[in-house]
Amino acid sequence: FRHGINNVHHQTDRHSNTSARRFQQNQNSHHYKDSKLFNIAEFLQSKFSPTFTPNGKTLILKLDVKGYDVPDLSLKLFDNTLSVQGQKCNGKDSTNNNQVYDAQKGFSQSIKLPDGIDTNRIVSHVSQDNYLIIEIPLVRRM
Repeated sequence: FRHGINNVHHQTDRHSNTSARRFQQNQNSHHYKDSKLFNIAEFLQSKFSPTFTPNGKTLILKLDVKGYDVPDLSLKLFDNTLSVQGQKCNGKDSTNNNQVYDAQKGFSQSIKLPDGIDTNRIVSHVSQDNYLIIEIPLVRRM
């Protein structure tokens, strides 16, 4: 995940090769209201493949990030909308006229999260099979 994002705190698990990030919601985000209401059907059919832990206390989001390393990823949370972006620079490609361009690929995915989540305790990591796993504790049952 990119360094310099103000609302992301990085933690490294010394017992594995995965990285975890703890998020804090932007202090000012509660002043803005998102005009888009939460849509449960859209939420359940998203590319994030939402599920819940067996005890129903944590929302789990899973996103395929094959081809991206942890430093290529960034996550942002604003007004209950979680955005994940990946950008990978594949080196430099030469073209005509001696100009040099960066060969890049990227993606951006967003999901509107339901009410009742604990935005101060969101944690994520990249699994060994290259999925970004985002764990979001619930403050109450949905």
